[in-house]
Amino acid sequence: EIELKRRRISFSDGHEDVTSHFDAKPNATVVPYWFYVSPRNLSAEDGIATPVDVFSTLASESFAVDYSRLPLSRERKVSAADIDKLHSLLQSVAQAWTKPDGIKEMVLFISHTGRGSSVRFSMATACVALPIMGVPESNFLPALASSTTPPDCKMAEGDEELLHGEYRVINALVRVLAAGPATKAAVDLAIDRCSEVGNIRHDIFRCRQSVATAQTLKYDGFQDDVATAQRIGSHYLERYFHLICYRAYLGDGATQEGLTYSAWFEARPELEHLLSNIELE
Repeated sequence: EIELKRRRISFSDGHEDVTSHFDAKPNATVVPYWFYVSPRNLSAEDGIATPVDVFSTLASESFAVDYSRLPLSRERKVSAADIDKLHSLLQSVAQAWTKPDGIKEMVLFISHTGRGSSVRFSMATACVALPIMGVPESNFLPALASSTTPPDCKMAEGDEELLHGEYRVINALVRVLAAGPATKAAVDLAIDRCSEVGNIRHDIFRCRQSVATAQTLKYDGFQDDVATAQRIGSHYLERYFHLICYRAYLGDGATQEGLTYSAWFEARPELEHLLSNIELE
């Protein structure tokens, strides 16, 4: 972030300017656009700030804020260690909520790239965990209809099941886990509660449709688009997989035994086997 800020400032060279950005769509399409960054009569540095800059400034002005950064970009796989970090953050929030005189902390998730895939995953994780940790469900948004079709997708026979997350690897996971169907249903409810900022199941479905469209049209360079959509779609599907496993971990009493999610997951080789053979089918 610091290097990106330095480059943006050097590009504008202290003058009023615009800077290039891009919107990374869930199906891997990249749409460039321009954004005005330096207000009139202000230096470029005054017009550009990293999240660290923003929260450091708020803290220096006596606001009770804290800042943590997790590498949850859709370009990388989510690991069990990432879930442990999120779990620790959510535990501190829940402890404050459950104290009679505790400050009711709020959690703000910010996407580094601006698209929001990491925000959708983090919010769904919070909606999975916080009710179990004692935060009243009345503090959560109501779930939107889970069967709503993404407006940019055309439905075919069998697609309704995929919108509900019924991929081969997820169905296998549900069979492996104790109380698998109920665990998946709880995760789907959490995802639907976050639908105002996006839906992970829809992200997976869009990537799968992008693969099918490219393979059908076979335009110049379609192989690259297929590979990108498959890779990012698999990352989304792995996040969905981990969400279901995390909900099972919370309901398994492992937290009372002092087990981390990483340790709980590692003790179940069948989960790692399923995860290592994940496909958009």
